[in-house]
Amino acid sequence: MTETELLKIATDICVFANKKFSNPKLINDKKWVINSENPNSKELIDVPLYFHAILDTISLLKNNTDYIKLIEYLENLDSVKSIVPIAGYHTQPKRLAEKLIENAFISSEKQFNPEKLIKNLYDLQLLISNEYHDFILIGRLHGIKLEVDLIEIESNISLVRLDDNAINERQPLILNSMSDKFHIIDYSNSNVEIKITSLHKITPHGESSYFDVSNKVQSDLRLKLDNVVKAIKLYRHGNYEVYPVSYHSKLHNGMTYSPSVPKHIFENISLNNTDIDGLKKAFSIVKTFIHQDGVLERSFSRFLIGMDESKPEERIVDFVIAWESLLLTVKKNPPQGETSYRFSINGAALLSAIDNSFEFIEMQRFMKGVYTIRSKIVHGEGVGSTSNELKKLKFDSLDVLNNRLSELYQKVIFWLVNLKKEDRPYEADSGWGILLRKTIQ
Repeated sequence: MTETELLKIATDICVFANKKFSNPKLINDKKWVINSENPNSKELIDVPLYFHAILDTISLLKNNTDYIKLIEYLENLDSVKSIVPIAGYHTQPKRLAEKLIENAFISSEKQFNPEKLIKNLYDLQLLISNEYHDFILIGRLHGIKLEVDLIEIESNISLVRLDDNAINERQPLILNSMSDKFHIIDYSNSNVEIKITSLHKITPHGESSYFDVSNKVQSDLRLKLDNVVKAIKLYRHGNYEVYPVSYHSKLHNGMTYSPSVPKHIFENISLNNTDIDGLKKAFSIVKTFIHQDGVLERSFSRFLIGMDESKPEERIVDFVIAWESLLLTVKKNPPQGETSYRFSINGAALLSAIDNSFEFIEMQRFMKGVYTIRSKIVHGEGVGSTSNELKKLKFDSLDVLNNRLSELYQKVIFWLVNLKKEDRPYEADSGWGILLRKTIQ
């Protein structure tokens, strides 16, 4: 079939569809968007929902001669014949024709466009003739304000800054969200998306279907997304969550996920070019080193639990447990002695070894005070006793103390992974004693 013949078919389809679509019964929704004239304010706008009207219009094409010709054209393409057995429903010629017409609709013009339909057709032919296909996972990251356009954590894993137009485009609809009272209807204070891409070979005679490959890729991408968030939590203290998360591939309908009760995060930390190396290092630690060391893995998992706690009392208890996993673990010749003493002495030795600006006695006093606060909370003592301990340590609140513990924990993890596993103080024979002697010499 010639280009001229294809264009005529596309034109006739769009003319027919536009006549049927001329007076659609649209449902309107609303959403909050950033005001273009005053970025510090927001306005509520109407959003016409075209989706159902588009599908209704396409359903009326089923007996249209040109629509049938488009399906027959797709059926006879060698690339379609090859991909259908492994890609399933989404590459059936009828389904492809529906998607091509659906994507030819231009909302601003409220009509189907034949030139766009033809472009979609040629793009589709190019896509399905390729052996390699892109799979993409995108998650909106809350709790971060990105000061640069892009931070590449690793090849094909990036933090992307959204401008106001991109934020407005992604703003959630209000009426749809009302069915879920926990849904957050405005997250315009978040300007970051995590974007992860993966390229995979799809062959007509492969052992797995496109659907099987897509499912496996989706699982791998979710793991990478989790590791990015864990790396950020290790790198910088703060409240973070990712929602919504959307999965895309060109031959498979996208899927979107959100937690049932997402966090309401109002404060964002800032990241810029000076944070790139630290974020990359943190991601490498999470992806590789943590899982190679059971002690680090156990400690870090508890640290992450603490990061997700909303109450500072619960957070500090989990943080201290994370520290205990490191400081009280001895693989060879376990010593006897009072727990809080070993916690404070090992903690002081470790912190003094990491940073020579830390004075040993001061750090021992700090770690002992932290352990005391944890014990008072666990044993249900009053707020007054905790406040007294905070004053002794010269901290204004548990939140400030938690921030400090988190910063020091990052320093510890970064330092430990630079040692061979067998040289880490909890692994080596008399490791804590050796570290202590080095520190106080």
